[in-house]
Amino acid sequence: MTDPQGAPDSPKVVPEAPPAEGAVLEVEHYELDDIPLFHLPMTGATILTLTFRVGRADEPVPLGGMTHLFEHLVMNTVSDALDHSNGMTGPFQVSFTLRGTPEAAARFLRDVCRAIETPKYSRIHEEANVLRTEAAGRQGMGISQRMIWFRTGYQGIGTMSIPELFLRSLDEDALREWVTKYFVAGNAVIWIAGDIPDDLLVALPAGDRQAPPETARIPGFQTPVLVQDGIPGVGASFVVERSAAVTAGFRTVDQHLKRALRVNRGLAYDVGADYLPVSATQAVANVRATCLPAVVPEVEKVLLETIDDLAARGPSDDELAEQSQKMARDLLDPLSIAGRLDAHARDVLFGKEPGSAAELVDEQWALHSDDVARAFREARDSMLFVVPPVGRRPQRHFERYPGPTMYPAGDGRSFEFISTKHDVPWARSKSPRLTVGALGLTIDSANGRRMIGIRWQDVVAVVRDPDVRMVLSRDGSSLRIGGSDWKGGRDALPLIDRVAPPTLLVG
Repeated sequence: MTDPQGAPDSPKVVPEAPPAEGAVLEVEHYELDDIPLFHLPMTGATILTLTFRVGRADEPVPLGGMTHLFEHLVMNTVSDALDHSNGMTGPFQVSFTLRGTPEAAARFLRDVCRAIETPKYSRIHEEANVLRTEAAGRQGMGISQRMIWFRTGYQGIGTMSIPELFLRSLDEDALREWVTKYFVAGNAVIWIAGDIPDDLLVALPAGDRQAPPETARIPGFQTPVLVQDGIPGVGASFVVERSAAVTAGFRTVDQHLKRALRVNRGLAYDVGADYLPVSATQAVANVRATCLPAVVPEVEKVLLETIDDLAARGPSDDELAEQSQKMARDLLDPLSIAGRLDAHARDVLFGKEPGSAAELVDEQWALHSDDVARAFREARDSMLFVVPPVGRRPQRHFERYPGPTMYPAGDGRSFEFISTKHDVPWARSKSPRLTVGALGLTIDSANGRRMIGIRWQDVVAVVRDPDVRMVLSRDGSSLRIGGSDWKGGRDALPLIDRVAPPTLLVG
């Protein structure tokens, strides 16, 4: 098989037999005070990680950042935390990790458990300030996160694109309730790479395992769908079943695109594929290629042809053999141990039975091109394809991306638009009017054409700043209401505060 630009494949690989079972060390399973503990031996320092099944995707939008804040409260209590250990909060997990001697690892685990049982809530203001400083240095949404947001809106993993609003309205009682639910023994796992300490002790409050949130879609979202957006390149996003065939397919796409776009033709810079498990059975996969506006049509064509080629024929036998051999080599590489243990722990927290190393190798080795092609055709049906406005519309069927909602506001008060400061869609309409009502918010033109309508039941947060209210909707839309932009608008802001559900108010 050749790549989309006609470049020949690498020389044919004659596959060897798969590694004998037992050639790769298998993850050892233990229990420590009813908490799963996974271990792999490793030379050098011991790495210990305590992980909980909770992250940013679990948090209601007004409380976004609670998990991250609590991670900081815990790590601030641990001795020498800034020198040899680290905490990390992701979409679905929060982890506390130390690299050091076995004795230091045992002490770290005791210190973390003690900090979880008796948190220093008196430090929430100081740690919130640290996190606000951290957030100030972040860039905007990357292509991969933006493609997730187009699919989910402001819910689940789509909320990763929103600032951590809890840092604006600290609520110690809400944080305590969150900790009581998620930072418990039943929602935790431990993994250790290296020597197991002799005096391991874990003491966590009792509690249940928490399932990951569903990967919800915005209302009316159907695939395959095309979105034109000002991203610096071209991307495609998929929701896929977790399987060896799917991961083999995305490895192949990654290789083909890098060769075609970066190496052979120099059309793109950041080229690759991301694969994020979101549950025991599903993952979100993204393919992206950043490029200059002048070459967007060409990059778009190559990306779609690469996807279609894989869906039609799958990888070559040589490519599958290379992937199998690389998997076997990686499993023997000591540098892979921490990643293997972390993936093992994630699957257990998701409720998935992890496969053994031998099973994973055998499953990969047994794949045929048709298996991957079939799996990739199913993945392609879920595609969200994103191009900048300079891109051309591909000659294929795409569903229409859902537009703004047009729900009624109900009985309420109306305000006439008077501002010329902001470039908003309704600024070019004749005499647009804002209505704040019992059911929600609407903006209508003078002839009665509705330009936006948001129901309170679909709102996920109302962010309150001086003279401004930012209303965030579940479908990913937002509405900025400036008090000085509307006649009598300074009365609109307190009215919004009164009629919006109080749990959604931030700041």
